[in-house]
Amino acid sequence: MEQIFKQFIDTYKKVYNDEAEYKKRFDIFSKNYEFINNHNSELNASSFTVGINEFADLTKDEFESLYTPSIIKN
Repeated sequence: MEQIFKQFIDTYKKVYNDEAEYKKRFDIFSKNYEFINNHNSELNASSFTVGINEFADLTKDEFESLYTPSIIKN
């Protein structure tokens, strides 16, 4: 998993401030990667697939707070 994460970092030019941030982002990335694999393995249950992108090291809450308009938020 660490090799996949390092490739993600290289691809999206990610920079983390310290080892604690690196570990936090690695843990989030790992959970998101597991979600992606689980979702895509159930192709008959969904009409779409998901994949790794530049947001794969963010939690759902972080993504929403950074990238969705405040009017949508409750």
